[in-house]
Amino acid sequence: MATQRAREDATSVCLDGRAVTFIDSMAISVLITARNRLVQIGIDLRIEASRVMFRTLEIAGLVDALGAVEVVGSDPSGDPGDLGHARA
Repeated sequence: MATQRAREDATSVCLDGRAVTFIDSMAISVLITARNRLVQIGIDLRIEASRVMFRTLEIAGLVDALGAVEVVGSDPSGDPGDLGHARA
C-alpha cells in the first residue's frame, strides 16, 4: 500500500549514474525510452551522471532532454558514498 501511494505521489525520478564508466547507444536508447514513458505520466527524470556519462550525453545532445547533471568528484573508482556535487 505504501509503495503504491509513493508511485502515485511521485513527481520525479533520479537515476544515479555516478559510477558509470561506459555508456553506449543501447543504454542511451533505454534512457530515452524511460524518459518518454515517465513524461507520459507526468514524472520528470533527472540523471546524476559521472563525467564519462555526462560527456557522452553532451556529445549526443541529450543533456537537457534527459535532465542530466554531471556530479563533479564522482570518481567511479572512489568511495561510492561520496556524492560529490552537481554541475548543470
